[in-house]
Amino acid sequence: MKTLFKKGIAFMGLSLMSLVLLFAEETPINHLYSYTLDNGLSVFVAENHSAPLVYIEIAVRTGAISQTPENAGLFHLYEHMMFKGNPKYQNAQAIQSACKSMGVPSWNGTTDVERVNYYFTVPTDQLEKGLEFWSYAIREPLMDLKEFEDEKKVVISEIQGYFGKPDWQTMWYSEKTLIPEAPWTYDPCGSVENVQNATVEQLKEIQKKYYIPNNAAVFVGGDVNPDEVYKLVDKIYGNWEEGEDPWKDESEAFAANPLSAPKYAVIPYDECPPQLMQVEITYRSADADYNLSDTYIADAFAKVTTDPLGKYKNTILKNKKLQIPDSGYIWTSYALSRRHASLTFASVMLNPSENPVNRVSAFYNTVMKKALPAFQKDKSLESSKKRNLFKQALIDNQAYEAESAKGLLTTLSYYWTSATRDYYFNYLDNMLELEKKDFDAFLKKYVYSRNPLITVYVNPAVYEQTKEVFAKAGYEEISAENAFWWKK
Repeated sequence: MKTLFKKGIAFMGLSLMSLVLLFAEETPINHLYSYTLDNGLSVFVAENHSAPLVYIEIAVRTGAISQTPENAGLFHLYEHMMFKGNPKYQNAQAIQSACKSMGVPSWNGTTDVERVNYYFTVPTDQLEKGLEFWSYAIREPLMDLKEFEDEKKVVISEIQGYFGKPDWQTMWYSEKTLIPEAPWTYDPCGSVENVQNATVEQLKEIQKKYYIPNNAAVFVGGDVNPDEVYKLVDKIYGNWEEGEDPWKDESEAFAANPLSAPKYAVIPYDECPPQLMQVEITYRSADADYNLSDTYIADAFAKVTTDPLGKYKNTILKNKKLQIPDSGYIWTSYALSRRHASLTFASVMLNPSENPVNRVSAFYNTVMKKALPAFQKDKSLESSKKRNLFKQALIDNQAYEAESAKGLLTTLSYYWTSATRDYYFNYLDNMLELEKKDFDAFLKKYVYSRNPLITVYVNPAVYEQTKEVFAKAGYEEISAENAFWWKK
């Protein structure tokens, strides 16, 4: 009886373990586990015992994408208020003390276009306390009125700090040009006026609509047992009340071709050496919310055209009048986005004072009339050699991302926010299924039928020499006065 009783207990233990494991959804990534709580909270756990540390991140599908002209900037303000006190840690000092007691060297939160996230790394034995810390911060910020008014000043100073930065000016100008109907949905900083006039009630409305478990995910990675993490997350976050899906009412896609003709702009950029100028040709491109399958093609196209021996780059280099030093000064970029995706063809040229306008036009014409057609005619793209090289590059990149638990989870967090969990899980397979005809269809739909924004970066001293040349050619100078959507 004693022996049978022990066997029965062992069998029961295995059954319970199997039951727990049933909660985990299989993923194609080694040592990565996926769970979903009853309230809709997504949980991802990456197991990596290389160091006694645990990375913890909470991400929410919101940010500038959720904004209106009236509340743009308040999502960023909300992020700040999360670090100013909650029922367990009453003020900023208590929050700092709690982090210090957990052995956390630094912690942070970001408000981006499509994601708000908070993260830090703790020693393994502080896992539960770390999960609890973010639960209080994200679910129950106190919104103390004095702290609220003080933090407004901090956020406003950050916004004002961007006024004189050319890179920020160019970014906002580009979005105002390519998403003219709603540029505030790309601007997490928002307007000074909105932040000045913000109320606690507005922030609570944001919290109620977007800070809900079925619009959030917990990412935990490092020296952990996945099922133990799941049980801890369920214990701490399981009573978080589910809310109405904030994305159930699908909005219309932004205009695919907002420009009736190519638009030209120039920015005096102090980080640009006087010997160089940078040119960017940017198109509205495939958005994950509306053209998900096309986003794989856009991504693959950007990667394939970086080949230093490929037809695209070498066709451009044949035009010696452009004065491009070598293939490393030519690139294509695409960033996955739910509603703000863009595709950019770019290059850096020497001697910016020499006929800059004519050379910019020459670059645009060379890309459109020679380099892209040459790329499309390149039959080697279908060869097994090229496909194997492309496949290996993708595999190597994924391996690099997954080298640490934090690296894997930060990548997954980005894809989970900008598309779906499965977008990342199926990424390699979907990329390898693409054929040359897919690139042809993509170029026809997203490039040849659309008009770009063409932006030139030059050193301020060079700009003073060439200012009249750019003005006569119809270039608009980008500045703090015309870059920000809310400036009248």
